[in-house]
Amino acid sequence: MVGYARDEDGHSYPIRLNNGTTTDLGTLGGDDGYANAVSADGSVVVGLADSADGSRHAFRWIAGNMTDLGTLGGNFSYANAVSADGSVVVGGQNIRTVTPMLFVGSPVA
Repeated sequence: MVGYARDEDGHSYPIRLNNGTTTDLGTLGGDDGYANAVSADGSVVVGLADSADGSRHAFRWIAGNMTDLGTLGGNFSYANAVSADGSVVVGGQNIRTVTPMLFVGSPVA
């Protein structure tokens, strides 16, 4: 299960709950983040997180490493679904309107 929690300053951060353990997934250098989906085995989490410059980007988290999936030129993207094996991430971005995006990565070993 994934989602987010708030700290004492009111910032949100993405979390993963796995076998009774909650893991703070961090951000991309900014204040807030949200986890939106998880792979079938729980090893890959996707969502969106703030970067140091204040923009929000889609991310893919695997084994403690958060990867910025970037945008297509705007300052906002999100990931809201991931395939069972974690290799395909679906999301969108906002330049002037919301544009669907598909991120394809390597399968998780």
